[in-house]
Amino acid sequence: MEDGKSKSRIQYQIYEIEQKNQETMDLSLFQEVGGIIEKNYGKYNGFVIIAQQLIIVHLACALSFMFDHLGKSVVITTSKFPYT
Repeated sequence: MEDGKSKSRIQYQIYEIEQKNQETMDLSLFQEVGGIIEKNYGKYNGFVIIAQQLIIVHLACALSFMFDHLGKSVVITTSKFPYT
């Protein structure tokens, strides 16, 4: 790299999961997110999850138990604006 520019590209894939009931948290939502990470573990160096503010703490706790010794970064964040 003489010019300081990398020839590699960042690869990413977007999954959108619909929460069935906005009022309550469903365990299947956390399992689906965990399943996506498990399925794609070998493809990526890390994962970024954008979650609704109502569930972000619960999702983080659930994933911390699911992936106790994951070995890759998982960033869980939220947005101030709607996801439309």
